Amino acid sequence: MTTTALLPLTSFTNWLAFGERGLSSEAIVTHLTGSAVSRWGHGDHPHDPADFRRCVVLLEAVPVAGLTFPTMRTVSPAWARLVDAWDEILAELTAEVPGFRDRDSGGSASAPRTYALMQRVLAAGTRCEPCDGTGKAEACPKCHGTGRRAGGRCRNEGCAAGHFYCRTCRGRGYTGGDR
Repeated sequence: MTTTALLPLTSFTNWLAFGERGLSSEAIVTHLTGSAVSRWGHGDHPHDPADFRRCVVLLEAVPVAGLTFPTMRTVSPAWARLVDAWDEILAELTAEVPGFRDRDSGGSASAPRTYALMQRVLAAGTRCEPCDGTGKAEACPKCHGTGRRAGGRCRNEGCAAGHFYCRTCRGRGYTGGDR
């Protein structure tokens, strides 16, 4: 991959040696420096909150990278959508997992709302209003929304963890889009 370097690779020396690396955070470094730092790919975008978290940690560890980060829009349509919604996704992750920056306490925490938001952004969809973006419809009358009944999980037809899927978005939490 040949690209014009926006930052010297030396800006990332500490992160390359000690930082939490993933394909999407390495894609940022590759794009900003013009130097391939991963042998797997060059345009990988964050696919889930853990990927997104590693990118946030990189941008905070190397503040100068944050100044040129908006140029990631040119890497792919997925990156363009994520960069445009970056602050919204970061706010959702911060609200959902307040200690997400700390690898030990929040680095492996589940963030389903952030994941749903990322999926909507990547698909270029719009939030489903009938279910408020949750993908859930009414609670299951058999398990009363718990997803559990005597003897294990609820096996009522159509019950998914205690709720039926929203008929408008079919459980995705968003409508439209290209997925």
